[in-house]
Amino acid sequence: MRGRPANENDPGTSMMMARLHRRPSYVAYYVAIPAILAWVFVWFMAYSPVIAEQALPQLVASVALLTFPVIIMGIMAYFYSRAQQLRQVSEVLMQSAMRLIRPQDIATEGLTSIAQAVRSEVDLLVGGVEHAVQRATVLEEIVHKEISAIERAFDTGTVVVEWPFGFESTDMAADLTAILGASGSA
Repeated sequence: MRGRPANENDPGTSMMMARLHRRPSYVAYYVAIPAILAWVFVWFMAYSPVIAEQALPQLVASVALLTFPVIIMGIMAYFYSRAQQLRQVSEVLMQSAMRLIRPQDIATEGLTSIAQAVRSEVDLLVGGVEHAVQRATVLEEIVHKEISAIERAFDTGTVVVEWPFGFESTDMAADLTAILGASGSA
């Protein structure tokens, strides 16, 4: 089983960085904008017929009744969005603090991955050595067979010559005569 290299950055760290760079959800704004538009619509339905007839203090109060809820809804959407962002940051800070509190866990994980990498490399080396020993054994057997064949040939006083064009002595003699005749006439 091959894992990540021991000197590679921890995937948890990259996930924490990705969470820090992630933008908070815009759901609060998606809820606030229709609510604001609905409030403005209701305000205009209620105050548009009488807005021209109102005195200045009543006009200021009705405009305040329009703007303050709109501002409050916008601020609440902003605060909700910021709260999400702060929650993300606090989660990352908590995870970082937990990693700093327990450095032996991180070291153990690193040592475990190094040990696994060393084990797998040693297994590959052992397999290669075993294969080389098997090939050397086969080669040794072949060499012993050839040496014994040569010793037997010298003990009997005969030399075995293998001719690539045939094994009969008449074939060999005919081939040699043809070769020598071709070279002598040339």
